[in-house]
Amino acid sequence: MAELETIKELAEEVLTKSKNSAMIGRYLWERTQRLIQNVEYICGLSETAQPQTKIDRFCLFCATYFSETGLSVFVKRKAPISYPFFKSGSDGVLKLCAQKIDSKLGPLLTEHQITTIKKIISESYSRSTDMTEAMVLSDARNLEDMGAVGLFHELRRFVSQGKNISDVLLHWRKQIDYRYWQARIKDSFWFDDIRELARQRLETAEQFMNQLQVETEAKDLKALTESFQNTN
Repeated sequence: MAELETIKELAEEVLTKSKNSAMIGRYLWERTQRLIQNVEYICGLSETAQPQTKIDRFCLFCATYFSETGLSVFVKRKAPISYPFFKSGSDGVLKLCAQKIDSKLGPLLTEHQITTIKKIISESYSRSTDMTEAMVLSDARNLEDMGAVGLFHELRRFVSQGKNISDVLLHWRKQIDYRYWQARIKDSFWFDDIRELARQRLETAEQFMNQLQVETEAKDLKALTESFQNTN
């Protein structure tokens, strides 16, 4: 059996050393490493660490390492623009991901392992899966959209589109008004502990966006000026 370190090196090569944009490659590889961390810690939670919960950790980690490879190929073929423009769960991207798994991991792993890895990735986008490994990868990926990291993705997307701070704030306000994030937290997570963590991260994001609103309108400076004027 191939060692996981070999799988990691192959995934890094696919994402960062191909002919696609070096910037996108680094972005996807760093994202993949965060997903790996998320997966590792989720596997240690009370909901997943029970003896009756059998997780094929090797295939799960392989799936996580290769979960963004289809997106890397898609971006290379279409246009050198940033990750947030595309959805890694689209049929076309998943097909490209499966092709990369076949070509890179096929010579190293058994047919059963290859099938399992591809199934984990595809079912991680399904809300009806009963595959624990897919649930873990799904929560690991959805957690990436929450909190400070999630805000980084949003800001990166807006900057790449030439948008301004006012556009970011307007978009955020609409999401809050329509309870977009609350719906995401309710419907997108499988494990209660991760759902609660997502809520905590959302609170952090809200604090940042509230401060951004304060600074763009100079509300803190206005308060400081009014305080000075009232004392004189």
